[in-house]
Amino acid sequence: MGCRQAGTGVLRSADRLGTRRCGEIVYVGDHPANDVEPARAAGLRTALLRRGPWGYLWSDDREVRADWRIDGLTELAALVTTD
Repeated sequence: MGCRQAGTGVLRSADRLGTRRCGEIVYVGDHPANDVEPARAAGLRTALLRRGPWGYLWSDDREVRADWRIDGLTELAALVTTD
């Protein structure tokens, strides 16, 4: 069972929901077309999560333009505080 991905319009409004601007928000996903590209188009930073079949299928693809490639969510804290 899956769920429908948020469109870029919803992602672009993410900065209005909190105290962070879009460039300070990290969107984590495992699929380039469904997660990474819409988030980048909305101005969010992106992390490609190597999880499940999609995450591993795309993890080494140089055409996927994610800011980071991670194996787990615990890696995010170190990445976002140093960048």
